[in-house]
Amino acid sequence: WVNLQDIWEEPLTDTQRLQTNNIAVDGDDNGNGDVKCLNGDVCTLEMTVDEPGGVEACLRVKTGGTQYDDGYLDVFVNTGDGSGYVEVTQSDVKHDQNSVVVEKCYSGGLVGVQVMNSD
Repeated sequence: WVNLQDIWEEPLTDTQRLQTNNIAVDGDDNGNGDVKCLNGDVCTLEMTVDEPGGVEACLRVKTGGTQYDDGYLDVFVNTGDGSGYVEVTQSDVKHDQNSVVVEKCYSGGLVGVQVMNSD
């Protein structure tokens, strides 16, 4: 399973830093984390800002550093441009522990992020 660290949006002002730590994303039911996304489910993290699209947002998704924190991870982002959720990772790539899966800034902000591991 994959244990994510530091997933979410960081506005440039850094005054509204949003961070979600320790999300277990696994294809079966044995993941361990503060938040669990198991059995291959797609889990959605939604932004709660008044005006999406107005703030540049940077997203960093990183695997954890303990045993079993490596694995496969699909990450999708919704920028609010009408395209819905778009995959920003390759689903056939196995990520090592402590590796950055996604690190990208979006000039129009983010509406939401989805994560999934079907392995």
